[in-house]
Amino acid sequence: DFFGNVPLQTDYTDTSLKTNTPRADIYRFVESELLEIVDYLPETGYGKFTKNVAYTLLARLYLNAEVYKGEPEWQKCIDACDKVKGYILEPNYFTNFLKNNEISKENIFVIPYDEKVTIGNYHQSLTLHYKSPLVFGFTAACVNGICAEPGVYSKFDSTDVRRRALLIGEQKDRKTGQTVLMDNGNPLIYTEEISNFENAQQNEGVRMVKYEITPTDQWERSNDWVIMRYAEILLMKAECYIRLGSPALARPFIEQVRTRAGLETPATVDLELLDEELKHEFVFEGHRRTDNIRMGDFFEAWWIKGETPQYRAIFPIPQNELDKNDKLTQNPGY
Repeated sequence: DFFGNVPLQTDYTDTSLKTNTPRADIYRFVESELLEIVDYLPETGYGKFTKNVAYTLLARLYLNAEVYKGEPEWQKCIDACDKVKGYILEPNYFTNFLKNNEISKENIFVIPYDEKVTIGNYHQSLTLHYKSPLVFGFTAACVNGICAEPGVYSKFDSTDVRRRALLIGEQKDRKTGQTVLMDNGNPLIYTEEISNFENAQQNEGVRMVKYEITPTDQWERSNDWVIMRYAEILLMKAECYIRLGSPALARPFIEQVRTRAGLETPATVDLELLDEELKHEFVFEGHRRTDNIRMGDFFEAWWIKGETPQYRAIFPIPQNELDKNDKLTQNPGY
């Protein structure tokens, strides 16, 4: 997904340097590996690579097949999705992101974290402001980093429950009820707009609060990090049916996700609707770049980014890797 034409090495006794392998061949290798192992995998196991995880990963591979190898595999994606069993959409979207989210019947694959052994999910610590401990009552440090680009928050419908995954507006001290002040004396009021990307103000940018925050939180938190969940299965099937010319078959899958979010589904079910749904359902879950490339809007201009040439769908091979292996060729365009 990132580099495309990587060297393929399957024999660990062979120490010779390898040249690039075409991206389409890497695709076929990944597919063959998953198909070969799936019958040997366990049926269940929290945080384990199970049959359901393998089929979800295969579905992701097939969903992006046209990008990876130049030929779509929409029906294969549907077939892989149909083999994922035993999961539901949790009635409450935020059950999937609780501090004790192992109770979720929607999460297919997670990274289990436990703050008590100092191996934790510190995403919230990266996004919240330095003064956020006053707001939420915990003592852990925060570094005021990750935020949403302008336009993401305002694109959510006001009745969409998923909008609560984003934090905007005035921040008040949990104990006093007074507005928290930043070190410069100005009130901590998160804004959607970012005036200067290279020199942003401390309060600019909507923050991520998707994972439950509690007063006992440490820098490393116990919320298990969600990698795959059943909502993705439903929306992958919906996208494939739309692309196969059957939007009526896609509608029930989109409706399930939107109904949980408190939204009705419009009369027209198309890729534009599906693209927005992916953005809102999986905000801050690490899907967006891959979705943008598959949908084509990655290459369009938005916010401070101009039009992006097609070759940037994959990254350049780092110079230190080229220095170590003189058989490698830089990816096209770089």
